[in-house]
Amino acid sequence: MKNQIVLENILKISSNLSANLVILDLSYKNLKSIFKEITDDKSYLQISKSIIKKSYQLTVDTGICCVVATDEKDPKRNVLNPLGTKVIQDIHPWYLSDEIIWNKTPKDLALNKDREKPSVIDFEELPFSQIWILSKQKVIPSRSERLDNTRLSKQKEIEIVDSVWFIQPKSQLGYKDPLPSELLARLILSYSKPNDLAFDPFAGHCVTALVCKFLNRNFLCFTNNKDNLMIGNRRLKKEKLNGYT
Repeated sequence: MKNQIVLENILKISSNLSANLVILDLSYKNLKSIFKEITDDKSYLQISKSIIKKSYQLTVDTGICCVVATDEKDPKRNVLNPLGTKVIQDIHPWYLSDEIIWNKTPKDLALNKDREKPSVIDFEELPFSQIWILSKQKVIPSRSERLDNTRLSKQKEIEIVDSVWFIQPKSQLGYKDPLPSELLARLILSYSKPNDLAFDPFAGHCVTALVCKFLNRNFLCFTNNKDNLMIGNRRLKKEKLNGYT
């Protein structure tokens, strides 16, 4: 139960937090690497839903929770097992306000009409994640209305407002598909304002914190390795944030 205790301590430390934005990477493989208690789909769903519900207590009334979750391929049956979708079901009292498809395939390849379509999607070849935007309010302004475009080029603004984001992750030490700085920048600009507080309880290489600093947001992030901030700094310099001023 070691990792459950870690989670409880994080939430206890953050109990008086009033975040404007919570970012949760709840993809199956990522969460399983953190919580050794996850041995099957049922335990994954239980922990994921617990995290989402706890996050509700840590956000302001106008707060947003961005959940990144991936449907996994069942190798035995060769079909999609929609774990991500199940996570979002019955998550009262959050409202599902928006959905974004994070396509990890290069855009020119993904849009190649001559490419033969496989009968079954191979997530190793054509991976994507679903990003659910959860709100305490039943109705919120659209992404285009909320977007802080003062730091964006016009082309970047068009890409962010789209419902599909083509961003290719690069594997890092200990993380197969880490959340790229580009993805985090889009979420932060779409669902927070300057000086707002963003919270990431599973921050990995602390890229959320670094992007928040770049975009003039406050942040609270947790990581399990003191060297991760240094790794995150190197990542940010290598990935770059093109189209942002």
